[in-house]
Amino acid sequence: LKTGSAGQSFVGQTWSTQVNRSKVDQALARIRSLDLTGAYIGHSGGKDSAAILHLADTAVPNHLFPIVHTPKPGETHSKTIEYLYRLGRPVVYLPKDSVDTFGLNLSVQIDGTRIDEHDRTDGRSTDFIDNGVARPRTELRSFVDRGLFGRSFLYPIYDWSTDEVWEYLVENRVRVSEEYENRN
Repeated sequence: LKTGSAGQSFVGQTWSTQVNRSKVDQALARIRSLDLTGAYIGHSGGKDSAAILHLADTAVPNHLFPIVHTPKPGETHSKTIEYLYRLGRPVVYLPKDSVDTFGLNLSVQIDGTRIDEHDRTDGRSTDFIDNGVARPRTELRSFVDRGLFGRSFLYPIYDWSTDEVWEYLVENRVRVSEEYENRN
């Protein structure tokens, strides 16, 4: 089980550090600085998405951010779908590479992409789109005006490490989908 400073259990490891308050404050400020028109949470069910949703709800407590989930082609993650519905807010499922948002004003994705995952080898993306150009995550910054499909992207935790994300989740007792608990 993962055990953090708050004593909450998760699968995996134990940390010796505390949540970096400065980084949390920066992430909250990044979210608060955003024009919320068309803002939504890109949510995979994983740790980064869970942290982003919790941060967004903390930053703007009276705003109900819709969730957009893009399942991988050919894969159905029933536990993730159940988890997303249990969050008690609108969930929109968009097919991979979908430009059509079905009439919804989805123009700004608040996303958990982080530089720290620039070298992963599990088949998931290691880049981001900036003005139509794929760039390595090592060049990621907190806001991209024209990202994937021409949408804007806010990356509030782009500069967090994996351990910092887990520490935040543990301290705030934020759960992730069961299918992600065994991943980093």
